[in-house]
Amino acid sequence: MKLKLVEFKREPKKCICPGCGLKQRFKSNGRYFKTIKDLSMDKPLKLKAEVLRAKCLNQACSLKSFTR
Repeated sequence: MKLKLVEFKREPKKCICPGCGLKQRFKSNGRYFKTIKDLSMDKPLKLKAEVLRAKCLNQACSLKSFTR
């Protein structure tokens, strides 16, 4: 079975921390790739998504980083 590979990248300018709710500029704290396969479609699809970790800029926040 042949899979089609779809790849995309996008880095946000702003993000909201789920810990404290602060809307802030996006500060990268790492990244990794997650692969998702969908075989239920007419043509099988393999999605490679980049998962970004953001750093919370609020020093009082209990979360130092979070996944977006």
